[in-house]
Amino acid sequence: MDTIITLTMNPTIDLGLEVEQLAPDRKLRSSTVRREPGGGGINVARGIRKLGGEACALFVGDKAIGGQIEDLLSAEGVPCRRLPVAAATREAFSVQVKDSGDLFHFVLPGPELGEEEIAQVVDAVVSADRAPRYLVASGSLPPGVEDDFYGRLASKLHDRGTRLVLDSHGAPLRAALESGVYLIKPNLHEFGELTGETPQDETQARAQSRDILNRYRLEVLVLTLGSKGALLTTAKEQLRMYPPETQSVSPVGAGDSFLAACVFELARDAPLADALRSGVAAAAAAVQTPGTELFEVDEYRRIRAQTGERPALANHQ
Repeated sequence: MDTIITLTMNPTIDLGLEVEQLAPDRKLRSSTVRREPGGGGINVARGIRKLGGEACALFVGDKAIGGQIEDLLSAEGVPCRRLPVAAATREAFSVQVKDSGDLFHFVLPGPELGEEEIAQVVDAVVSADRAPRYLVASGSLPPGVEDDFYGRLASKLHDRGTRLVLDSHGAPLRAALESGVYLIKPNLHEFGELTGETPQDETQARAQSRDILNRYRLEVLVLTLGSKGALLTTAKEQLRMYPPETQSVSPVGAGDSFLAACVFELARDAPLADALRSGVAAAAAAVQTPGTELFEVDEYRRIRAQTGERPALANHQ
């Protein structure tokens, strides 16, 4: 069985377009088009592949668009397994406007899944002879999937010794935390949903993070802070990492890039500080790429060398 499996319940084909300007009542012709496999867990598996690791991308998908996702992942050398469903897999597209520099990201509805289709996902994860060390579940839940889905999955994984890394928010996240999760990675908005109050400063963020660990069955909480890095909290320690200043082109893909680099290090038994540093660096590298693209490896390595537990001098200016 794979050391790392990623699970994407609501995958997508991401189309990246580029137009000169955005104007109503006229044809807006794109000079380029990019097609990429998308969805949280799929992107995490792709990021791990970029770093030289391997993760199997498990996802639900129909034969048409889901089949395209399989082909695109295979072309990138990412192991994958499609769990067939009847309804059409969703598509999404981003539009980069040249004259203004604005980026618009449009996400279409996901397919509605039936009870048998949902059951096959759980069976695919928990029925293997050998359980994965890590399951990374990331992305939205499609229609038909109840909010307790990740919670039910967490209970089964705990019994098998698999560490669940969950990137979700709202009711699905809270239900999973009641059952037991190894690591979560909320941003400030998602963290505010969980605590009931968005922290106003780092002192409050540290205190709220400790409260969450005391309240739920959770081992590692990583609060991502955009360009200001991230704060990691466990029962024994709190770690803070700052990236160097970078120029943001598109924030899409930063969270998935963070998880990819972080889990890549964890699977190699690296210390939490190294996993946090790598995640922060990958996210900072990802925001410099257009549309839905993930990080460039060379830029990731450059940024990682400058990422530390104290902000760079430029961050004080």
